[in-house]
Amino acid sequence: MRDTMRALDEHDADQGREPGEIWSLRTKRAALIAGDDDLRGRARASYYELERLIAAAIGKDLGLPADALAPRLTAYALVGGLRELYMTHEAGRREELPGLVGRVLAFARAGLTTLTSTVPPTR
Repeated sequence: MRDTMRALDEHDADQGREPGEIWSLRTKRAALIAGDDDLRGRARASYYELERLIAAAIGKDLGLPADALAPRLTAYALVGGLRELYMTHEAGRREELPGLVGRVLAFARAGLTTLTSTVPPTR
């Protein structure tokens, strides 16, 4: 994630923009979507596809089916957490973003660890 953020900052600079401008635009986009019921519904559909993709990858790594509870809940927590970052006051400060992303990843990882420690893998 940090590499992606750095690459986007470099892309901003290459385009003559200030580093972090893309994050500012994404924050504004998230606020617009959150404020409109129709846009929020459309965004959920695209997030759903991303959640399914991530759940499939997590399931594969764990030897679980993609539709098992642990991969799906982890994917929902991960995508939802990253999406919600844009709505937090902390995300308004660009320098805080890497730490916030790390907290979302740690939260999803902790949940997955808890879920998989009580559920035996199926193959």
